[in-house]
Amino acid sequence: MTRPDKHPWLIAHRGARNEAPDNTLAALKAARAYPIDGIELDVQLTQDGTPVLFHDITLSKVGGGRRRVSDLSADELRKLDWGASWGPAFRGELVPTLAEVLEKYSEATRLLVEIKAHAHDRKAGRVPELTRRVVDLLREEVPLDSVHTTFVLSFDQDVLRQVHEIDDNWNLVLNTNDPSSIGEVDDHIHAYDAPIRTITKAFVDRMHAHGKRVMTWSCNNQAQVKRAMEAGVDAMMTDKPGWLVDYLGIEEASS
Repeated sequence: MTRPDKHPWLIAHRGARNEAPDNTLAALKAARAYPIDGIELDVQLTQDGTPVLFHDITLSKVGGGRRRVSDLSADELRKLDWGASWGPAFRGELVPTLAEVLEKYSEATRLLVEIKAHAHDRKAGRVPELTRRVVDLLREEVPLDSVHTTFVLSFDQDVLRQVHEIDDNWNLVLNTNDPSSIGEVDDHIHAYDAPIRTITKAFVDRMHAHGKRVMTWSCNNQAQVKRAMEAGVDAMMTDKPGWLVDYLGIEEASS
C-alpha cells in the first residue's frame, strides 16, 4: 500500500502478543526485534503494593483461577508460570514488575504505560495507590532525557488528573471507547486513544486542531490499517508488530 514518508508511530500492543505471552519480557523482547516506535503495557497493583504488568481482571490465563492481581503478593504472583500456560517454549516466563521493565526499556523505546482501573480496585480504593506508585517508579527509573518518550494512559480521567497533580512532566493519554463522547478538550491531555472501529477523520482533524495526538488500537489487518492511515492517526497499536512492519514496508522506526 502507499504510505506517507512519515508513517504513524507503530506501537506494539502489550508487546508482540501474537508471538509471546502478552505483557511479559519475552513479548517486549520480541517486539523490539522490529523497527517499531514504542510498546504499550498494562499495570496493576499486587496485594503488597508492587506495580506489575498484567491486563486481565482475573489471573485465569496464568493459572491463578478467579483470583486477581490484588489478591496476591508480588512473590506469590511470581510463582505462577505465565509462559507455561501459553506454550512450552515459554515455560518459566513470569509476570514482570514495572520496575524491571522500566530499567530495561525506558531508554530503548517509547513506553506507553496504561494504569488499569478495574471496578473492583476502584471500589477498594486501590487505584490512587497504584497511580502514586507508578509515578514514583517513573521518577526513579526514567532518565530525564526519556521523559518525553514516556506516556501514561488510562480510561479513568481521575487517574490522569492525579498523575498531573503529582508530576506534570508525563505525557497523558486518555483512553476512550467512544470518541464522539469527548466534549471539551483537556489542556493537560497529550493524546486520545480509541478503538480503530470508532476512529474517523473528523475526530482526528478535531483533535489535531487542538494540538492533540490521536492513537488507535488494534490495527491487525489491512482494513484496519487503511482506516487508520486515511483518518490520519498519529499512532497505530498492533498485536502483530512483525506483520505490520512488513505490510507497511518499514525499515526503521520513525523519529
